[in-house]
Amino acid sequence: MAEQIIIIDNGSQTLKVGYAGDDAPYKILPTIIGKPKNKELIQMFGGKEYYIGDSAKAKSGILNLNYPIKHGIITNWDDMERIWYDAFYNELRIIPEEDSFLFTESPLNPKENREKTTEIMFESFDVHSFYLANSAMLAMYQSGKKTGIIVEIGDDFSSVVPIYDGFCLPDSIMKSNLAGREITNYLIQNLNQKGIEFKTTYEKDMIEDLKKKTCYKLLFKPSLIGIETQGIHQMICNSLNKISVGIRKELYQNIILSGGSSLFPGLTERIQKEVSQLLPLKIKIQIISPPERWLSTWIGASILASTSNFAKMWITKEDYQENGPKIVHQKCF
Repeated sequence: MAEQIIIIDNGSQTLKVGYAGDDAPYKILPTIIGKPKNKELIQMFGGKEYYIGDSAKAKSGILNLNYPIKHGIITNWDDMERIWYDAFYNELRIIPEEDSFLFTESPLNPKENREKTTEIMFESFDVHSFYLANSAMLAMYQSGKKTGIIVEIGDDFSSVVPIYDGFCLPDSIMKSNLAGREITNYLIQNLNQKGIEFKTTYEKDMIEDLKKKTCYKLLFKPSLIGIETQGIHQMICNSLNKISVGIRKELYQNIILSGGSSLFPGLTERIQKEVSQLLPLKIKIQIISPPERWLSTWIGASILASTSNFAKMWITKEDYQENGPKIVHQKCF
């Protein structure tokens, strides 16, 4: 039996780590890795070849920084494994062989990525058991509902995921690369043009407050920043239009916001207005904005992993040894 259950919410900007049953993550770590720009700097740092998280951000002027998760998808496995290693051994100070791990994944995560994550957990970290869960399903679980639409607006992607009676409707999922980071970059570019420069990551972090107060309108008109994609309100309506008419009514009443970039003041009211204008007059919708929605996925995972029924859902070492990484498609859906 595993010593404890570890929850890892893998985000493009942050890694939220902690323990099943807790109300919030133990730590929130930047999902970033930095490598010295030249060999002389490596020697200056005593041979250290990379820095992770806050250490990387603090030395951003002399490091090449990389976010190994882009648009919710892991693109650099070596760097991602280094970040996981740091989280396990240096931040949580755990022994992976003794623990079970529930990881989150973004909607429409490619099959090969699901298998690679599973392979790393068992081959590199020799974990006791493992599970991979859809972030939207976890946010729905946190809401206490079984039916609704999860509108997740994160750091570098947004998604609209309809769920009916506990089952995701994959053919109706909408996803866009327009999210918080694009808005931040747009704001930095505009300020740079006015002679205000933001060079370090800490200076860029200062823009976050300004962004949250002024820039949510870009989520509805991405063309303003040169991105040819749907606005968040259009994504919601197009997702609804792909769903059988017979089940739409319940979905209309449970449009649930999730993710850190859903915290813009006034965003809930703007979505209500814009979506209503695209639907027939007789249709009434309800936008639900949980106060802790920036942690909805992690909290949902914490709750799910603590239930007695979840014990039979784990991928065990025996499962992996018998079936290989493809077992993730049979047990995690």
